[in-house]
Amino acid sequence: MALVADTSLCMSFTYYVATDQGLIRENFNRYSAL
Repeated sequence: MALVADTSLCMSFTYYVATDQGLIRENFNRYSAL
């Protein structure tokens, strides 16, 4: 459940900043580090 919720948050946040590639790249790098 927690994993699904976290994935949904990640996808939602990524979609929210989809217009800014810089933020997307930073977001992906942050999740990759985790």
